[in-house]
Amino acid sequence: MPWEVFGEDWDRALWLDANYQLLIDPRAIPGDMAIHRHRDRDCAYEEADVCVRVGKDAATVIADQVRRYRDKGYPDHAGLWETAILFRRNTSEVRALCEDWWREINAGSRRDQISLPVVAARHPVTITPLKGTQWRSPWAKRHKK
Repeated sequence: MPWEVFGEDWDRALWLDANYQLLIDPRAIPGDMAIHRHRDRDCAYEEADVCVRVGKDAATVIADQVRRYRDKGYPDHAGLWETAILFRRNTSEVRALCEDWWREINAGSRRDQISLPVVAARHPVTITPLKGTQWRSPWAKRHKK
């Protein structure tokens, strides 16, 4: 949550995982929130299955989270984002989404990609898809660890 680091006086914030280098002026990034679509999947439930299979988090934690989403009627194949590159503007709507997302991460899996589409569906923020994928993007270059 950028406001906890920068206070209230900022216009935009860009999160890059440590192995990424920004290639463009961040002022060129469109929208109030911009992220790459997932390159392989479009479903939070499929992402949850993969995370369990490869041991990214405890299977019981992810299963409980998925059960909550299904019980609330969240649909299959409703979109999925890769969160290594995340652009946000300082708006009350984006802030509310991010605070809700943080609560969701703390209530379930630390795998933020599972919860983001579910949380985003509850907020009036349009997420703008960045061109390419986080693996091949005109916005940023990924360096090997």
